Parts: sequence; structure tokens; C-alpha cells
Amino acid sequence: MTNARRRNRAGRLSRPEPVRISMPMPEPAGSAAMLAAERELGRWIGSTYLPRNRRLRPKWTGAELQFYRRGLVVTGPHDFQAAFGWDTAKVLQHAREPRYTVFDDSGRGVSIGSSRISRHRREQLGIRHLERCAPFAFDEVWGPRIQQNIAEAQLPIVLAQLHDGETSDFGAIRIDRDGIHGAARWQDIGRVRARNGRVRFLRPNCRHRRALRGIRANEIVSLGLFLAVCAELTR
Repeated sequence: MTNARRRNRAGRLSRPEPVRISMPMPEPAGSAAMLAAERELGRWIGSTYLPRNRRLRPKWTGAELQFYRRGLVVTGPHDFQAAFGWDTAKVLQHAREPRYTVFDDSGRGVSIGSSRISRHRREQLGIRHLERCAPFAFDEVWGPRIQQNIAEAQLPIVLAQLHDGETSDFGAIRIDRDGIHGAARWQDIGRVRARNGRVRFLRPNCRHRRALRGIRANEIVSLGLFLAVCAELTR
């Protein structure tokens, strides 16, 4: 497989290329395809990921991570299936392990990777039922893709809500049209960036001076969406 990220002419990283598999994966069929159709996720975009360790695949029989135009289907042993639309899904990205928790306001979620999220954290996020799923191969491709797809689908929605005076909750941080709730106004923040597992808030025209104290990236729900919103509001 190849999954290199290439730079465009402006020098920026383009979105990850679809994973290419030496033996092409067949298009999802059966109950998984029916679930995707029921949730109106659109067409399958040709990307399906399998557990990364071949020796563990018998344990994770039936486990697949299927990408559709408007969402994601996760399958697993014992006929487990879950579907999430990009326009409603949330994702928590864990800092030190290739592990992502995807959930929505229904209270149902999936933990993709090698360990579980704590019960206390689940309660904070409103997750009532969490299914542990396989550690899928090529997390460096599908992980950023989940973040980016959620950001692209929800950015216009969040910006409209903020414009109407609503508050958006990103886990440890809440924001409104004026700034980061209880911390700083947008005009006092020049740039927000994620680096080395932390999110930093820098002052305008200052490369290193902080506008407020940084926060661990794994405390922010839907980090990609949060960064996209901040980029729009700090222009």
C-alpha cells in the first residue's frame, strides 16, 4: 500500500491519498451496505481498512473500517455494526496511541485502537455505550481523514451557530463568537496550532508569546473542526 501525503505547489500538505491495496477490496455488501444506505451516507469511496496485525485478525473477524462520502461504518465480530455521519459525528484523538473514539449525540460510540477510554471521560462526553473495535492498519491515513471529514462537514454549521449567538462545546473548551469562553477574546489570539500533543494559542504578530495557556490536544473533541473554526475566527 502507499499512503504518502504530497505537497501542493504552495508547499502545503494535501489531504491523504486513498490507501491502495494490492488486492482491491470489494465494495461493501450485505447488512453493512444496508446500514450505510439507511443512514444516507452516500457512495462508498473505495477505502476500507482491516486490522493491522494479521495474527490478530481471527480475533477481529468481520472487522472493517469503511469510508463513505458522507460518513463511516465500523464493523466487528458478532455482527457488530455502527454508522456515523460526518455532519453529526464527534471524534476524540488520543495523544500517545493510534486510538480514536468516534461518537455522536445518541450516546453510542466506538473506540478504535489498543485500549479503552475511562468511564469518567465517557460520562463527561455523554457516551452511554462504547464498543471496543479493532486496531485498524494505516491509522496515519484514516485518523486524519476522520478529523478532516468531520471538519469539512460541520464547519459551516458551527460558524452559523456562532454567528447566531450560540456557544459550541469542544470538550475542555467552549467558544462563542466573541472568543474562548472565560479565557480570551478572538482579537487577542493571532493563531491556534496543534503541535507535539498540545494546542497552543499565540498572540497576534508574536510567534512565541502565548495568548493563554495551552491545552492537551486529547482534551479537545473534534480537534480538526476546532482548529478550522479558530482559523476562521482569528483572521
